[in-house]
Amino acid sequence: IMFSLITNVSRVITLRGFPRSSAASTAYKCSWTSTPSDVSFVGRTSSSWWTHVLRTVATAATVSSTYVMITDTTTTTTTTVSCEQTQEKKKPTVSEAAESPSNYVIYLSKTGERLKNMKEVAKHVASLKTDVVLCGEVHTNAASHDAELHLLMALQQTSSSLKNPLALSLEMFETDVQSVVDAYIAGLATELDLMRDARPWPTYFQSYHALVSFCKRHRMRVIAANAPRRIVSYIGRHGAASFATRVANARADGIGTMLTPTPWPYAPVSEQLRDKLVEALDGAYGNSTEEVKGTTATTKSPDGGDGDDSPSCPYIGFSEQDARRNAMFDAQALWDASMAHAIANAANDGHVVMHVTGKFHCEQRLGICERLPEPLTKCVVVCVPWQHGGLME
Repeated sequence: IMFSLITNVSRVITLRGFPRSSAASTAYKCSWTSTPSDVSFVGRTSSSWWTHVLRTVATAATVSSTYVMITDTTTTTTTTVSCEQTQEKKKPTVSEAAESPSNYVIYLSKTGERLKNMKEVAKHVASLKTDVVLCGEVHTNAASHDAELHLLMALQQTSSSLKNPLALSLEMFETDVQSVVDAYIAGLATELDLMRDARPWPTYFQSYHALVSFCKRHRMRVIAANAPRRIVSYIGRHGAASFATRVANARADGIGTMLTPTPWPYAPVSEQLRDKLVEALDGAYGNSTEEVKGTTATTKSPDGGDGDDSPSCPYIGFSEQDARRNAMFDAQALWDASMAHAIANAANDGHVVMHVTGKFHCEQRLGICERLPEPLTKCVVVCVPWQHGGLME
């Protein structure tokens, strides 16, 4: 399934000539001049009252009216206020937006069939007896986050038709904070605890908070799937072999028993993914790079995070020099292996897993897809934005 994204337009209603009063307790009665019965309420001269006026005007049936009467109830003085109307669209609720999305469209990639909403996607997931739904996003694209929330809601609403109970898996939390995430979902930790101890991404509140909150309300399992940043960072700079040597030396000295990620060891990236990684990096940043297996590789870490075809991810902290090294392939392999391992464990425990990750980790059935063991049935959902006529589609 592929999402293409489109911008949304909203209306702005403004009132001109509002009679400000120095007395905050002064009450006013407002009504439309053309049909006073349509809008009638009493408010006070405060910022909250002004907001109420705007909201009422914006949602009233007679939005074509051009004036509003404001009457001071203490002096019976009436003032006519101009109502200037520009483009209009009342912001839909989350449920309304999910029912009829306005900022993305859905296509079945094999047939080109357009689907109405995520409920139809959920029906496909249920009919295929799917174990894993992979949602590949562009991290900075708000429409892909809306699509993910709508899909999660649709899957939860059709949970009785799913193969197993639903769970949400996230690249945005690392495996070593699973106990913190569990405590939060169970109501044993506050959101402040989650922020302090679970190290969520900087964009958590605007991008992923709604997903986690939905799971908390519905007592749904949330899986912290990503490899710990410190390990990915070391391997991306020095390689998996160097990491293994240091771990062996540390254990010989009696230092720690939980230094390695899960799984360990893990298979390297496939030839197809290596070629794709090299092509994506070269396309985004040019060829000022070191030789990597007869080709070139460049700059930032691959994760589909910049809103175009750039494979950079802003959350792991690699420098341009770091990403030029062969070790970058080891880091990519660790990302994919860690998430695939967490997803497979949850699926084998009896869950249908919806996993949210950067699109580079799952598009073209590479990355995570390659590492999920058979006979898990995969259903890949990739968010694909592109520019058209100044709009994001």
